[in-house]
Amino acid sequence: MRNHPSLFFLCLLVAPSVFCQSPYQLDWKKEATLTTLGLGTLAGAFLISNGVEPLSLEAIAAADRRDVNSFDRGATGNSSGQAHKASNYFLYGSQFLPLVFLADHRSKKELGQIAVMAFETSAITSGLTMLTKNLVLRSRPYVYNEDVPLSDKTSINARYSFFSGHVALVAGTSFLTARIYADFHPESKWRPAVWGLAATLPAVTAYLRVKGGKHFPTDVAAGYAVGALTGYFIPRLHKSNKWKEKGLSFYGGPNSALVRWQF
Repeated sequence: MRNHPSLFFLCLLVAPSVFCQSPYQLDWKKEATLTTLGLGTLAGAFLISNGVEPLSLEAIAAADRRDVNSFDRGATGNSSGQAHKASNYFLYGSQFLPLVFLADHRSKKELGQIAVMAFETSAITSGLTMLTKNLVLRSRPYVYNEDVPLSDKTSINARYSFFSGHVALVAGTSFLTARIYADFHPESKWRPAVWGLAATLPAVTAYLRVKGGKHFPTDVAAGYAVGALTGYFIPRLHKSNKWKEKGLSFYGGPNSALVRWQF
């Protein structure tokens, strides 16, 4: 079709009602599967944890930092309490990130969908983290540090180094938030900044966890990967294709225009 301004204005009137819809679609079977995955891994981790024993005094005395690989060895000398506290602030604060969508006119009406995806991300990330910790039972860096009190080394928590739950949860929520923002605002000039912030928050948390002597670099790297992948792909799994397959499509050029409606 060529030179039909009426069709052009029709497109302008109808297109907002088409493309301002939520980019996501919930499905009870999908939600049940993802929720079961998260809660199931958490339950499995809890059952396994009942059989985990603290490190014995003999094992602690035999801990030699020279046995740690060269990439991770430097963390055995860290024990900053301030860094540990700061990492907790990043963990707790990051969990409120999805609330920013309350201030957005495009997404606040879909807060229910966002809440479901945030819950699934947190549950799956936590489940994978705790299950892995209880299966691997890697001693934390401070076990090798002579300056750390024995009471810390004899706690069950001293065996849960791999991988970092702090970093995984911060990365999961950060990447979830960035992915949702990008899907609701595909044209926004702020997208690079949002993704940059999403990548930075777990990176800073990772540094603080290593600085605090709670994790090795490989622990935080693995936690970053698990959290980021979970936070990124949960929204992708919910992405709706109905507006790509149905509705009004407009293609225009200087001298022509095409309007297509698919039912």
